[in-house]
Amino acid sequence: FVDVNKVGPVPVRKHKKLFCFLNNRTMAQRKELFNFFLSQDLLDISYATYLNLTRDKIHEEFKIDKPYRNFKEDDICIDIGEDAGKFYPVHEFVFDVCVETYCMEKSVGLTEKSIKPFLWGHIPLIFGPAGTYRYLENLGFDTFTDIIDTDFDLEQDIDVRMHRFQQEILRLSKIPINTFDALHPRFIK
Repeated sequence: FVDVNKVGPVPVRKHKKLFCFLNNRTMAQRKELFNFFLSQDLLDISYATYLNLTRDKIHEEFKIDKPYRNFKEDDICIDIGEDAGKFYPVHEFVFDVCVETYCMEKSVGLTEKSIKPFLWGHIPLIFGPAGTYRYLENLGFDTFTDIIDTDFDLEQDIDVRMHRFQQEILRLSKIPINTFDALHPRFIK
């Protein structure tokens, strides 16, 4: 467990990529989103992985031809500490794109994927169960609704929600990266 009282200040970063999209384990929605990044040429403006790891035979079908990684991990751990693990292998990005483990559920269940962007100074782009952003707002998190159009999050149909999520990523991809350089003060409130 991570003692959030021991988390240091969020460092000021010069953004090199717009997105970070890390996928260790396979699942249908992660593969669909990875293929979207691929088809829309978004991998060039992202730190991305799709490592093809599975826990069971059910998810074997969601592997890609070969594991994918388009970056070298940082040699220096600038996370909470070595003993807490490396939550991000790279750090100079704006949006943390994730597909929650429980994205098909009827109720919101959060994992580290949804919470870590808030702790490390990134803007979360979460594909989770309908209502995930509303839930985070009710907990007091700044969900950056002045930057992200979170209307996709209200959609109950998972296929429509995924399409709308992809369209929001595409919209955000057109914004110049230096637009986000002045956001640092929002991460240290």
